[in-house]
Amino acid sequence: MDFVKEFLEIKSTDSDEELTDALLFLSVAVLSEIVLDKVHFKRNKDLKVFTNDVLLTNYKDYLFDSRPTLYARIVKDLRTYRVKNPGHFLRLENNIQQFLSLKHKETDKDTNEEDKKDANEKKGNIRKVIKE
Repeated sequence: MDFVKEFLEIKSTDSDEELTDALLFLSVAVLSEIVLDKVHFKRNKDLKVFTNDVLLTNYKDYLFDSRPTLYARIVKDLRTYRVKNPGHFLRLENNIQQFLSLKHKETDKDTNEEDKKDANEKKGNIRKVIKE
C-alpha cells in the first residue's frame, strides 16, 4: 500500500470529520517516514527547517536530539490541532502534502534519469554482445 500517494490525493481544504480523520491517520505514517528515516534529512538538526517551514512550529533544541521524541511531539501536536484548531490542522496537512509532492517530483526526476542511464547501458551491453 502506498500511503504517501493516498495521502497526497486527499484534498485538505474541507473540514469534513471523516476526511480529517483520514488525514491524521495517513499523516502519522507519512511523518514517520519523514522524521524517523534519514532519507529526507540526514542529520537531526536538519529537521529544524522542516518543523519551522512546514509544521510552522519552532520546537526546542532538545527535541532534535532524538528523532523518536521529536516524532512523538509532532504527532501529539497534530492530534491536538485536529480537535482544538481544525483550520491550523488543515493548513499543516496541506504544507506536508506540498512538501511530499515536491520530494516526489524530485524522486521521479532522479528515477527517470537513472532509468535513461540504465536503458543506455543495456543498449551498450546489447551492442557489445552483438559485436562479439
